[in-house]
Amino acid sequence: MPPVTFLYMYRDGENFKQSYSLLLPDTGNITLQEADQRIQSALLANTEFIPEHIGITSLTPDDDFDPDIDGPWHEYLGLEIAATPTDGSESDTRNLLQLVEDIEQADRATGGWEHDPTPQL
Repeated sequence: MPPVTFLYMYRDGENFKQSYSLLLPDTGNITLQEADQRIQSALLANTEFIPEHIGITSLTPDDDFDPDIDGPWHEYLGLEIAATPTDGSESDTRNLLQLVEDIEQADRATGGWEHDPTPQL
């Protein structure tokens, strides 16, 4: 099975955007289409999630975060087959199916991605 990239971004209250990708070693016997559908079903408004709840890197700035206009939510951008095994900003040991299951578990545990500064994983 080929490596997969999970693409996401952070957009602050002033519309500054930062994209990121997570390299997963393989699909774990789930199609990209099924994984994408399950991910979107588990996210707030089909795209929003809090990365700490699924154990991935948060892109919220430490030095320029304004809680009055900035939130913890990141946007899911999609999945892609990795062009090379080194694609991605960061590597994860989970496969795609495991990440999908962790996203679904975080959605159930948080009651719809409510903000909680304590990571879930």
